[in-house]
Amino acid sequence: MYEFSEKNRFIDHYGVWERTWDQGKPYYEGEAGAFTGIKRWNYRQRELPGVAPAVIRFLLPITLFGNITDLGYELPPLYENVEELPMSDSLAEQYHGIEQDLLRQALEIVRNGDVSVLSAWFAACRFRPASAFRQEQVDYVSRKGKGSIYWQLPVIALGTHTIMSW
Repeated sequence: MYEFSEKNRFIDHYGVWERTWDQGKPYYEGEAGAFTGIKRWNYRQRELPGVAPAVIRFLLPITLFGNITDLGYELPPLYENVEELPMSDSLAEQYHGIEQDLLRQALEIVRNGDVSVLSAWFAACRFRPASAFRQEQVDYVSRKGKGSIYWQLPVIALGTHTIMSW
């Protein structure tokens, strides 16, 4: 039995620790203090997800390995259908702007050597049809100083399209 405060002892017995040792940096002349030549070791430990092999002796006697068909059940057949929904005219116009004009700006930055801008373009193309009910913006600044993009995406009035309206 373990006390409430004995968490580390429980992890020692049934959990998984990650332990790392590394050698600290010695002091050199010109830094704080004189060179001593003493090597210091840093030790860190953290708990990892998982269980120790000692847990198997408790689980194995009460574990059942089987399929659902062994119980006499039969699952219904799985059917997947892809339903294509038409975009409203205003959403299609905005999407075309993202798809063409924003891509053109992104490709200018790619030519300057920063390809990470394509992820901003792709995320805008991928997720805008599902988030047209709110105002969003694409705001990308290159870490390499190669350029930036700022693109406003206003709310789309859904009108009679009740699929996206809540």
